[in-house]
Amino acid sequence: MKKKEKQTIFYRDELNDDFAGNNIKTKEIPNDFKYLNNSWLFRVNSWLLRYLFAVPVLWLANVIIFRAKIINKKLLKPLKKQGYYVFSNHVLPYDPIILPTNTQVGKRMIIIAGPDLFSISPFVSWLVKHFYAIPTPNADITMCENFC
Repeated sequence: MKKKEKQTIFYRDELNDDFAGNNIKTKEIPNDFKYLNNSWLFRVNSWLLRYLFAVPVLWLANVIIFRAKIINKKLLKPLKKQGYYVFSNHVLPYDPIILPTNTQVGKRMIIIAGPDLFSISPFVSWLVKHFYAIPTPNADITMCENFC
């Protein structure tokens, strides 16, 4: 049996090299990007997609495959009647999908994501918008006005 060789990867451009290894070509977010859609049709579609599809499927995937656990979930109980921020850093590709779904059932949450999530495909972009994911703005100051 052959022993695996260690592979060394050298990065040349820390700002533009893909450290995640997903090879997604990030598209620039347009300056007139509409971050939140509050139309009744969007809210109904979002609710149906989330509670009839995403929550059951992702909960089952977590139970069977990923087995991610939320530690100190009891800290969020006193805050149920008000808004709050949850900052999380993830180390695995499924973390940003599984963890918010398992912690915030029944509450609408806005997930701030990198622009590469919106660059995968038009369908994925449409889907994550319905889960209230919004991309971080580009370095252009005019985008920050729409973001805030």
